[in-house]
Amino acid sequence: MGWASKAGRAICNPEDPRAFGVCDRCGIWFNLYRLGYQYEWQGSRLMNLRFRVCPRCLDIPNPQLMARRAPPDPLPVSDPRPEPWLTPGFMDRALATQGLNPISTESGSSGPGQPLEIEP
Repeated sequence: MGWASKAGRAICNPEDPRAFGVCDRCGIWFNLYRLGYQYEWQGSRLMNLRFRVCPRCLDIPNPQLMARRAPPDPLPVSDPRPEPWLTPGFMDRALATQGLNPISTESGSSGPGQPLEIEP
């Protein structure tokens, strides 16, 4: 029949006594100073989960749980100039100056030989 220490992996030294602690994952006894806290990414910082675990059970925080930061918006342009084709009626004026006939108007269609009226 085998014999195992009830102290697990904790070292008992009467000249330099240290507290014992149990690993929250594997349940083995260790000296409390050897047990570390388990951390996890929550948002943009590491959060202490308050689990005391042995070095063998200690997990590295998964970086996939870290919140990603979006880059800042670009600075706005001072004195912007809109593109000319965004102004109303630009296509009608552009087609008239190139000698082309626009297809659709509200009153009907203007075909060849019909003058296109342009508002100034």
